[in-house]
Amino acid sequence: MNYLKYIVLVCMFILSLFRLGAQEQTFRYPCRYTQFTNAATLLNPANAGYLGNYELSFGSQSMFGPVRNVSATYFTMHMRLLHAKKSAPFSMIGGIFYNDNEGKYLRRNRFYVSYAWHASINPKWFFSAGFYVGGMNYIVKGTPLTGDGSDIKVDGAAGISFYTGTFHSDVSVGQLFNSKLQPLEEIIVLAPIMNFSARKTFNSGRTISFTPSFSGMIPLFNNPGDRLFADINLAVTYKELFFVSAGFHNNYMLAVSTGISNLNSFKGKLGMAISYTVPAFRKSSLATNYGEIGINYWF
Repeated sequence: MNYLKYIVLVCMFILSLFRLGAQEQTFRYPCRYTQFTNAATLLNPANAGYLGNYELSFGSQSMFGPVRNVSATYFTMHMRLLHAKKSAPFSMIGGIFYNDNEGKYLRRNRFYVSYAWHASINPKWFFSAGFYVGGMNYIVKGTPLTGDGSDIKVDGAAGISFYTGTFHSDVSVGQLFNSKLQPLEEIIVLAPIMNFSARKTFNSGRTISFTPSFSGMIPLFNNPGDRLFADINLAVTYKELFFVSAGFHNNYMLAVSTGISNLNSFKGKLGMAISYTVPAFRKSSLATNYGEIGINYWF
């Protein structure tokens, strides 16, 4: 019986070694921007071509508070094929670059080529579908003992949208390939997510318009701690040019924005916005604020 007790203890010790040596998995989701209408092609590739024949967009988000040196930046560009043809159907092609950093130790780069196709349902309603495919590069600055690590895997998204001149709705699935990256010991899982959004513009006379909007992200796999991330926003625009907006970002943060939305510039249209986001309901020792800038140009 004494031998049996020692055998059980040895087996338990060996099992504990396997558990300690098991590779930890972290589920990673894309950064969510307060100005989700400006970053529309990041959420859904079908949104490329909604504004014009040629579209450029840039955005940057930085974190302030106890946790610093956390930032995210994106750049997108798209062009319409056979742009001389003004009516649908038409196609858009382009590229997307997205980077986010956590201090000087973690860096993630995403890069994609994208395609979108638009068609008219009737003179008022339009439909679009699109996809982008590329990769994600995860870089970890290690210690002198572990060294640095880097890994790259395929990534992509696909979606659809329905829109009119004053209404827009879309749904997409991101991180389609459920890729797993392992820059060092930890495994990073790009678990699939569903993004959806809708907005509607109401005109009040010739000078003022109101645009309520909603955006949400749902992780498709039931991973620990996952939940719905939602944004609700109301924008008020003056003479289709100056706007202010307020709403909630990622469920519990208060976000305010202001800027210009439709300025004639260099034979095209220019939109610029700045945003600031603060925690509204959740109290935490790591509560942080976000600053964000977004620029769009199309013609």
